[in-house]
Amino acid sequence: MRNIRMWIALLVMFPLAGAAPAAFSQGYPNKPVRVVVQYPPGGTPDIYGRIMSAELGKLWNQSVVVENRTGASGTIGTELVARAAPDGYTLLFASDAPITIVPNLMSKLPYDPIKDLAPISNVAQGGFVLMVHPSVPAANLKELIAWIRAQKGKVALPPLAMAASNSSPWS
Repeated sequence: MRNIRMWIALLVMFPLAGAAPAAFSQGYPNKPVRVVVQYPPGGTPDIYGRIMSAELGKLWNQSVVVENRTGASGTIGTELVARAAPDGYTLLFASDAPITIVPNLMSKLPYDPIKDLAPISNVAQGGFVLMVHPSVPAANLKELIAWIRAQKGKVALPPLAMAASNSSPWS
């Protein structure tokens, strides 16, 4: 008797199980996707963001719209995405600054990069170069720091370096 009930249940459930994927497969994306770029049009992040968005549009057969939201070292665009509905239709084409650097410089941010954002993929990477005028007698970072310290306040530091410590990071 128990085996008969099991077979009847399986025969009833089997056709219904086949219909379940169709009910849930509405497909992503089924409406336009917005990609927020934190920097102005024409720069490297914007160009990469537009190339990626065009390829996603082809892949998804859906509109992918690039929106530049600039300012505050990228935090304006980042905040916009952090506050957007978490449905995958607002993406952030981000640089590292508003995600890794700015949270260490500012005590209050309108978003938490760990809780409010989820990484998807690394799209591009590049190196940073520290350069000085040829008249500066420094061939490496250690010599540059020693030379700056020897100048005793005569060297103007960039505003970002000053904001990081509220004083000279070289002293």
